[in-house]
Amino acid sequence: MCFLACFFVLHFIAPVASAQIDSVQVKEETKAVTYARYFAEDAVRIVGAPAWWKQKDWLLFGALTAGTGLLVWQDDEIRETFQRNRGRTTDELADIFRPFGAANYVQPALLGTFAVSTIAREKKLQALSVDGWEASQFALTVSGLLKLASGRARPFEEKGAWKRKGFTRHSSFPSGHTTQAFVLATAISEHYPKWWVKVTVYGFATGVALSRINDDVHFASDVLVGAALGTAVTKTIFKRNEGRRKKLSR
Repeated sequence: MCFLACFFVLHFIAPVASAQIDSVQVKEETKAVTYARYFAEDAVRIVGAPAWWKQKDWLLFGALTAGTGLLVWQDDEIRETFQRNRGRTTDELADIFRPFGAANYVQPALLGTFAVSTIAREKKLQALSVDGWEASQFALTVSGLLKLASGRARPFEEKGAWKRKGFTRHSSFPSGHTTQAFVLATAISEHYPKWWVKVTVYGFATGVALSRINDDVHFASDVLVGAALGTAVTKTIFKRNEGRRKKLSR
């Protein structure tokens, strides 16, 4: 709801001073209702995604499932390798990348970008912030549900890659930081599809993923699924919103 609140503030301040305040408010309220409907439609689409999947989507899901399963077998060994080579340099690098995957950094940054881009009338940047924020909300929700269902123990708990600790939102699978990092990277790369932009943003997202393994709070399979989740959700939201924007511009 933060997005709707931000939207109301930005779009109602100017009309209040207008002599035609009533008609303007009606128009804006209608637009707000439209955006709320879009959000609800997108929620249904994300939750029921498999119902709309095509053959290519099922193949990608199958490949991800198989890859995750294979990686789980190697999680303990990968963790040992990372911890054996962990040092001051890797910890300092982790400190640099970690914030780019923290929801309490990513979401306020997107809302701030939305506010600034709206005032500056930068439509492309505004669209990026809208897509990114919406995708962040959905990805965070799905990630939370998967964490609750998996109940996987964290690596530092020394229980092994296969140990469950019951239903909890603080479980290891998948990596929430990695999910948010790839949401941000995908939102930026979809709106600014230059090769160097993609290399940069996905490089930072990968840095976040590696930092989580370095910090011993996630297994390799956790970050793989987090990356796939963040990317898939954001691409879906971008495609749907881009279609709407094209219709509105006609």
